[in-house]
Amino acid sequence: MEEYNDYKEFPRPDGKSVRVVFELFKNEILYHYCEFRHDANSEWISMKRDEDGYHSYTVKDADGKEREEKVFFPTLEEIANASDEINKKYNILSI
Repeated sequence: MEEYNDYKEFPRPDGKSVRVVFELFKNEILYHYCEFRHDANSEWISMKRDEDGYHSYTVKDADGKEREEKVFFPTLEEIANASDEINKKYNILSI
């Protein structure tokens, strides 16, 4: 198991979730990125932070009408917490 991913998930209001995904190689974190899903039945999708700290996206309702939604991007504290948890889980020394 040389290259693999792991993540830490954070709940958001209205059944939404965000997660910080870490790309690992051997026992080193190469980089991380953030994903979201609209609800438990949705796929995970990459997210980009707006100026106001949210990720904006559109969803279709049951009638097929599109509406804009927002989900709060992971905070710096959440990202640091996720990184610490991954470091501990895989005994990675942080520098």
